[in-house]
Amino acid sequence: MEVESLRDLVVVISGLVVTLVAILVGVISYLLYNRLNGILRSAKTTAVKIESLATVASDDISKPLIQVAGVVQGITHGINAVSRLFKKEGG
Repeated sequence: MEVESLRDLVVVISGLVVTLVAILVGVISYLLYNRLNGILRSAKTTAVKIESLATVASDDISKPLIQVAGVVQGITHGINAVSRLFKKEGG
């Protein structure tokens, strides 16, 4: 076998190997992309559900607290008004 023929054979085999590796990398990249895309879609859906749950929980907690704060403030104003009445009468 001459050197030129061996060189040509090596070039052809190298080209085939590089082509097969490129195809393999492309297929693996596509499969990985599809898997990660599904995971990211699922994570986004979960995040939206958690956000809506947090909003509902915040509303359910904040409304009673606001009502309690309003009652406490009303009682405080009432006590202050009554104490001012007694201070004026006593003074």
